[in-house]
Amino acid sequence: MQKSTMTKYGAFFGALLLALTGCRSDQFYHSRAADDAREFLLGNAPELTPEQICFVRYNDPILLKGEGLGDPEEMGSWEKTNGYIRQICVAWEIPEREAIYMVCGFSEERMQYWKPNRLIRKKFHRTAQAQDEMLKSARTYLLNNLAANLTTEEINRVRYTYPVLAETDLDVNFNTDLKMDADKVEKTKERMKKSRQYSLIWEIADRRVVFSGYSSPELTGWDILFAGILTPDEVAKHTLHVVKNPDDFNTQLIPEVK
Repeated sequence: MQKSTMTKYGAFFGALLLALTGCRSDQFYHSRAADDAREFLLGNAPELTPEQICFVRYNDPILLKGEGLGDPEEMGSWEKTNGYIRQICVAWEIPEREAIYMVCGFSEERMQYWKPNRLIRKKFHRTAQAQDEMLKSARTYLLNNLAANLTTEEINRVRYTYPVLAETDLDVNFNTDLKMDADKVEKTKERMKKSRQYSLIWEIADRRVVFSGYSSPELTGWDILFAGILTPDEVAKHTLHVVKNPDDFNTQLIPEVK
């Protein structure tokens, strides 16, 4: 009887030990991948100084994840459980190095089978915070006030693509909160003459979705004073000059001195 009980306990603890050792956390696989990436980077970057080598050895990386490979709708049972395969780069932003060092490989989300494939040294353009704030304001205004006048395609273009940034001279509404008296409106107009009018312009077929406001040449303090749908001719008539095109919209602005 005692032997049977011990056998049952032994089988139970054996199964428990197997479960504990066979079910590792995502953090375990991420840490293992980071260690593999660290050794791969240090073995392929002879230009690093001793101080930079120490930085890589003793600092945690960041994970940059690309799009998955394959169609999520066609996932099998393994992919549904583990996640579909994507490129995952283990990266360090090393002091006094212009490029970010990225060790890239392919794996599922947990990184259980991730292995380093190649080292990429990539220079990223710093995103322009002022333009980011302008985009957030325009997209929020769009959804709250302008969406009913646009098609789904036009709404998605504004939400997911970059616009033209231009200095303009549109006749905007200075009394947007409907609380300014006539005297305050005139004073506001005088103050705005010392600023510049900038517009975000999305070019969609034969229409232009436009958001305009005034700010400093560095684009700080920009508020929407006009939002609407114009024709290409109307936009062209009131465009003084183009500051940024969609391709370089989110790069740092060097203000023009007048």
